[in-house]
Amino acid sequence: MGTGNGSLYDDVTQHIIAQLEEGRLPWVQPWDTSLTATGLPRNGATGRCYSGINILILWDRLFERGFGAQRWITYRQAQALGGNVRKGEAGTTVCYADRFTPKDEQQKARDEQREARQVKETALPPEDRIEPITVRVPDACRMLGIGRSKLYELIAEGEIPTLKLGSSTLLPVAGIKAFVARLGEG
Repeated sequence: MGTGNGSLYDDVTQHIIAQLEEGRLPWVQPWDTSLTATGLPRNGATGRCYSGINILILWDRLFERGFGAQRWITYRQAQALGGNVRKGEAGTTVCYADRFTPKDEQQKARDEQREARQVKETALPPEDRIEPITVRVPDACRMLGIGRSKLYELIAEGEIPTLKLGSSTLLPVAGIKAFVARLGEG
C-alpha cells in the first residue's frame, strides 16, 4: 500500500483485492494478537490516535510486516525529536484532510459559508523503525558504560539533558551523543 504509483485509494483497493484473491478476508482477524499490543494506532510524537481509513492501513502494515508497536511518527517529527529513520526503512502512506480555501473557489466558498478540504498524503514509519530518540536511565547507563549514580551526577552537573514524561526520566540520545563527543574532544 502507498506505493506512490496511484492514488492512496487505488492502492488500498488493490491491496484488499489481492488479499481476497489469496483467500484472506482482511476484515477477519488473521493476525496473532500476542505479537503486539492491541488498540488504535497512535502518533508517537503527539499520542493522538489515527482515525478513519488510516487505522485499517496502519493495522494492515503492522501485522503484515510484524512491527512490534502501534506508534507511528512522521519523518519530520522524528527529526525534530532528534531521531532518524533506520536506513532502508520505508514509511506507510496515510492520508489526512487539510482545511483550505482555494483561490479559484474563495467566492463560491464564501457564498456557501463553507471551507473546502484537501486530502493530503504523508508517509509514516513505525516508531520501532526509528533510531531511538530518547532512552530511559538504565539504557543510558548501558550506552555510556556507567552506573546510575554517575549518570545522575552528570545530569545534576548539566552535562546530560533530561526530559520528564510523567514520572519517567528520559534522556535524549542526541544529548548523550553530544556528551560523548565532548569527552572525545577533551
